[in-house]
Amino acid sequence: QRAGAVIVESVVSTCVIAAAFGLAVLMAQGGAIPAEGLALMAFVVLAYGIASLFVMLKHGASIGGLMLGLRHVSSVTGELAHGAVVGKQVIKGLVSTITLGLGNIALLILRPPSNQHWVDRAVGVVVVDIKRGRDPRRKAAAPAVARGAAPGPAPVPAQPAMDPALPG
Repeated sequence: QRAGAVIVESVVSTCVIAAAFGLAVLMAQGGAIPAEGLALMAFVVLAYGIASLFVMLKHGASIGGLMLGLRHVSSVTGELAHGAVVGKQVIKGLVSTITLGLGNIALLILRPPSNQHWVDRAVGVVVVDIKRGRDPRRKAAAPAVARGAAPGPAPVPAQPAMDPALPG
């Protein structure tokens, strides 16, 4: 699933960059790319970056993850981890840049059984598949009492354990 999300993100990013470059080349009409073409290319790439940031902050997922039904949730609360996704992508980008792309391959391959690689643990997230399991955007069903059913007997508080060797 995660590898599929990375592939989708790579394809979408490549298409956006190729389209931006293609528009700039068309504006060049066989000569040097004019300043307007470069500005258009920069605008398209910036717009894609802003759209990616919006998706991460709103849905707790990257664009590829959103398309494939993957979400990042907090490993502590189980709620969507909006900002942590941005931090994760920044760390992955730095690792990828420093390792000339080899870091991404390692991140996809080297993962403990908990399905969390070190970047997930560093930012405190777990990736969940909402198509196969719980959707963190939906709240759990309310208890029966909240839906109007008669409440059961009140729980009896536990009595503290007494050590018979101690007076008291």
